[in-house]
Amino acid sequence: MSRLEQFLSTVPFLSSLKREQLAALAAHSTERQYRAGEVILRAGERNRTLYLLESGRLAVQVPRGDSNETVA
Repeated sequence: MSRLEQFLSTVPFLSSLKREQLAALAAHSTERQYRAGEVILRAGERNRTLYLLESGRLAVQVPRGDSNETVA
């Protein structure tokens, strides 16, 4: 089992997949790294990507007046 397959098997809603299914999902996956403060997706942008956070921290921010408020 590859490192990516192993990670995918730890994601609660993927954990019931069989090894072959995890391998197929891993084959269609792309790993990316983002720097601190980098915007991944903006509100209103169309996107068909599922993001899974393997490590680090993620903040969800919404505009409030002249600044952004972290909501999650």
